[in-house]
Amino acid sequence: MAKILRADFKTRDGERKRLLYYIHPNNTVVDRWWELMKLSMNKDYKDIKAKYPEIKVVKEDDYKMELKTRLTNVGLNNVTFLMESINGVLTGINGVYDKDLPVFTDTNELDNEILNYLHEEFEVYGDRMQELKDKKIWTFDLHENFLALNEFIHMIETAMHGEENNFPNFSALSDFLPAGVFEPLIDDDMHFLGDTLSWGALYTGYNTLGKDWLSIAPENDFEVIERDEVRPQERFSTETWFNFGPDMQDSLRESFYTWYKTLTPELQAKVPIGDLKALSLGRYKLGRIIIDETFLEYHPVLKDWYLPAGPSYNHVIGPDSVKKDWNNEVFSTFTDLVGIRMYEADLLVGFYDKELELDPNLAEHII
Repeated sequence: MAKILRADFKTRDGERKRLLYYIHPNNTVVDRWWELMKLSMNKDYKDIKAKYPEIKVVKEDDYKMELKTRLTNVGLNNVTFLMESINGVLTGINGVYDKDLPVFTDTNELDNEILNYLHEEFEVYGDRMQELKDKKIWTFDLHENFLALNEFIHMIETAMHGEENNFPNFSALSDFLPAGVFEPLIDDDMHFLGDTLSWGALYTGYNTLGKDWLSIAPENDFEVIERDEVRPQERFSTETWFNFGPDMQDSLRESFYTWYKTLTPELQAKVPIGDLKALSLGRYKLGRIIIDETFLEYHPVLKDWYLPAGPSYNHVIGPDSVKKDWNNEVFSTFTDLVGIRMYEADLLVGFYDKELELDPNLAEHII
């Protein structure tokens, strides 16, 4: 049975862009993720609580899942905006937290060293949450600011790498909150770990507080290795990664091994180089984009959308690409993921729309 996921993104001018994804069949991760998604759109808290008792909410009577999305669609050409945004979050944290975090005064200060330090502080915060609650320091706003700090760290890192590669490494990461609805990864799932990422592909999110080998390598974050704080993915949830980064030619395993050979013997000894499950180099594949009128209205030549694009292919087709242009001109205008619909064959089996939650009268305007 064919499964299709529809994602509706809101743009800065108030329009909706509809993206359709073909969901991979015969995939152990997909099967469970699909059911998680359907369950999370269910408004009955008791059904979810029965299956996932770890989930916690303040008021059960007011419970409903809420779709949250982090968009990474700002390049280094807007580095001042990124600095001002992360400074606002840091100022909010420093007003409550028992340790002051550094605030930036110049965009040149945005480098891997300081970003790695801030990410380490984010992990420390996660480990201290109960302590902060006991000390009456923890607040919901503090928690939201730390989550936003993590988002801006990744956004700046992604913009930096995109600039280096001359390709806008854009994406969206969505999840249904509150957290607590997740599935542990099993051995069979390793068959569906994608280690060659593609533009327009759909993957599970990392769903783990910390850093895995996949994020440590490109940032040379040696301190995480030295502290034995590498945290490979062990579970997945409704957290879903819409990837619009460059197509990869070499696998993540190959590039990781090249990086591994540059490490000191002491650091190499800490890398489980022969254990692919422990390394978990990739993201679990869920589906792929369908090139329909959403894309053909922008560029009508279908075959151009299927040409690989990114630094791995510049020597073959050059740096210009319809995918790159679409990222810069269209995906950069997206402001939020507002709706998700799930289809099995022609049957609608899951529906969530953020705008209809706020105003049901909009239904006649949403096709």
